Amino acid sequence: MPTQLEVDARKKEIQREALKAWADNNFVGAIEMATGTGKSRIGVIAAFEFIKRGQQMKRSLITCSKTNLAEVNWPKEIHKWGYGEFIHRGLMECHQTSYKREDESFDVIIVDEGHKALTQEYKKLFYIDYSKLLILSAKFSKSNKEVLNELQIPIIYTYSIEQAKLDGIVSNILNLQYKVELLEEEEIAYNKLCDEIDKKALNLVKAAGRDKDSGAWNLANAWKDSDSPFLRSLAFGYIKAVGSRKQFLVNSSTRAIKVAELIKFILDSQPSAKIIVFGEVIAPIQVIETKLREYNIAYSSYHSKATAAKNSSELDLYRTGFTQVLLSAKALIEGVDIPEANVGIVMSQTSSLLDSIQRQGRVSRYMEGKNSTMIYISTMVKGEDTQDVAWINKSGVKIDKQINSIDDFIDLF
Repeated sequence: MPTQLEVDARKKEIQREALKAWADNNFVGAIEMATGTGKSRIGVIAAFEFIKRGQQMKRSLITCSKTNLAEVNWPKEIHKWGYGEFIHRGLMECHQTSYKREDESFDVIIVDEGHKALTQEYKKLFYIDYSKLLILSAKFSKSNKEVLNELQIPIIYTYSIEQAKLDGIVSNILNLQYKVELLEEEEIAYNKLCDEIDKKALNLVKAAGRDKDSGAWNLANAWKDSDSPFLRSLAFGYIKAVGSRKQFLVNSSTRAIKVAELIKFILDSQPSAKIIVFGEVIAPIQVIETKLREYNIAYSSYHSKATAAKNSSELDLYRTGFTQVLLSAKALIEGVDIPEANVGIVMSQTSSLLDSIQRQGRVSRYMEGKNSTMIYISTMVKGEDTQDVAWINKSGVKIDKQINSIDDFIDLF
């Protein structure tokens, strides 16, 4: 395993390569680099180095996917890398604001979390008049690349998570799947939802004159814009039923209780562990909070409905060691640097590869001697997997080991 000095030297080498590629393409292009390899430093240098060198420039625009990134994270990064005296020359805001500036002009535009801006909704952002443009992301999706091609903006540099692991720049991650059995009450409710989906699916395939094994989901997506009110109602009825099942699983109390028990077990076994819990909604996070208070375990909470100042304060408590557990709801996937974290618990996995990469990036950042673990919680009904497993598989996560009981974690922590 490389030392911290060796890792820092390699990261700066990669960052120089990326900036050179940008310069070689007349300072216009997109960079795809694994989380934890220094995209933010590249963005800071690109935004302010020309000003620092005395070039006559008006202003830079740094646009992010979330308010807290613009108001908290980027100012910290700018000061961290020695450009604090020029911060007033940069405008930092969200994509939702920036894309409305198509009649304005900037010398440099830095698009952080560029995958969130490279959409049909926000692509007007790239119609802003600029001299230099740099788009940063850990991973561009197929649809992102289509927008880049449409805008004639090339991907000029790529450094993958696989290469980062080979170079020792990020920690290797052990991916575990922890299967938990739904409580009887939730099992009954889940089966009812599945029965409803089956009925809606049968209505769809019958209307199409197909057999029952035909793809109901594809039919529903094809018919939701149909001119026929009848076909549209069938399509939306099915889509709504599928969505209801997903929301039920996401909000499962069983899952939340098992996660709280797992947190206690990990901290009892490994008192130095630093845990992040990734949730999709606030309700199950609140269940975990209640259980952790019963266990006398201090925690921090970070979620999308809290103010940027509140989230920053909670994050500081976690970073400084006052808490060892960080609970997040629909947050912390992007742009938060927490190298101390070594255990991630994903309460409900989405099918998005990018979400998986971003979540892993929160616990894979390099620290000497650090080993990282990601635990994906999935549910079962009488020993049979629920839809959770399909989402994990679609996300591209490669599970190293399946766990069926909390006792099976004994040799892992």
